[in-house]
Amino acid sequence: MTNQIIGRGAEAIVESVRFCDINMLKKKRIEKRYREQALDSKLRMNRTKTEARILHKAKKVGVLCPVVYFIDKYEIYISKFKGKTLNKLKIKDDELEDMGKMLALLHSIDIIHSDYTRANVMRTTRGTAVIDFGLSYTSKRIEDKANDIVTLMQDLGVGSKKTGIVIKSYLTHGGNKDIIERAYDVLKRGRYQKN
Repeated sequence: MTNQIIGRGAEAIVESVRFCDINMLKKKRIEKRYREQALDSKLRMNRTKTEARILHKAKKVGVLCPVVYFIDKYEIYISKFKGKTLNKLKIKDDELEDMGKMLALLHSIDIIHSDYTRANVMRTTRGTAVIDFGLSYTSKRIEDKANDIVTLMQDLGVGSKKTGIVIKSYLTHGGNKDIIERAYDVLKRGRYQKN
């Protein structure tokens, strides 16, 4: 197996690897030395398993996302897309529509992405794909789903044409209007106000 680090975040190191003649990504959760060792180990293992389960569920409802090849204690091995994240490109209207559709699909099965921004959506050779489910979890709560919308609105610009396209697509593809209304309520709260 040959490895090349392609990303390093607060939670994980992502490496490009070749295993059994397949190019893939290895995402290894980083040890947090400030946490008690047993707790840290348990959290990293649970988050790795949760991410794998969520990727599988998302794919089943039609979200283009990485395929999970296998998981190890703190590592998840997933398929690799050819393409670029939308934050590095001039985004097209059909990609904005795809973002709304895919978020509606995720929410339909109670998946909260938790970092749904252009940096985690890719233009690939296979279409628009959602990546980095490392902070994802499941919840039926409207507030949690609204927070996904708020994160996206802040990324695209609250009240922007781009945000309008995403929201329209989200609603067209089964997204709940109560979630959108709650997102606007959340935006009115103090912690989301610009100084």
